[in-house]
Amino acid sequence: MKKFLSIIIVASMILTLVACGNSNGKLNNVSQSKSETARTSASGNTQNAKTDGSHSNILIVYFSRVGVTKFSNDVDVVSSASLNAGKDGLLGNAQIIANIIKEQTNGDVFQIKTVDSYPSGYRDTTNKAADEKKANARPKLASHVDNMAAYKTIFLVYPIWWGTMPMPVYSFLEEYNLSRKTIIPCSTHEGSAMGDSKKDIASVCPNAKLLDGLAIRGGDVNSEGAKKSITDWVKKSRI
Repeated sequence: MKKFLSIIIVASMILTLVACGNSNGKLNNVSQSKSETARTSASGNTQNAKTDGSHSNILIVYFSRVGVTKFSNDVDVVSSASLNAGKDGLLGNAQIIANIIKEQTNGDVFQIKTVDSYPSGYRDTTNKAADEKKANARPKLASHVDNMAAYKTIFLVYPIWWGTMPMPVYSFLEEYNLSRKTIIPCSTHEGSAMGDSKKDIASVCPNAKLLDGLAIRGGDVNSEGAKKSITDWVKKSRI
């Protein structure tokens, strides 16, 4: 009888230990889930460049006034060389070029966005851009690439502001480790071509591979000639 009772007691202890082990496992899983949720919530304002599930190793990055400026509904796109009326609203020159590059590469498209907006007036924007350049500012960005390590090639599209790329583009380039990545620049301009932007990219990203760039006059981005130039350049640049 004593032997039988001993067996029952031992069996009960084993069952209790197993139950505790399962309970701890569940608690650990819940804790891990909450931690993951917290991390996700913390990065809720982060724009992930993976927008179409293509899993491309090509990232097309662009900076444009459209997307960082609050324009009025009656903004005059006819008199502005940097604004275009699209079927879904305003389009910037850099965005149009980025979309053409996407057609050729099926890369992922990412827009550099700033926390602080730019003025809707063109002259006011150029004045702010001049102040940022003079101060060698690095405007705080509102959009970020979560998975930069997945990309090998970066097409970088931007307007020329005061002889080089806008300062938010500097912010973008300095945010990531772009060593050993290939950067292919394209600028929009109204007479200054690429300015000093290629030299400045090389200075900011000394360990990246910088390929030949392309300069497109802003007022020509919708022309067939510009589209052909961009398409030919992309084909030549693909590695």
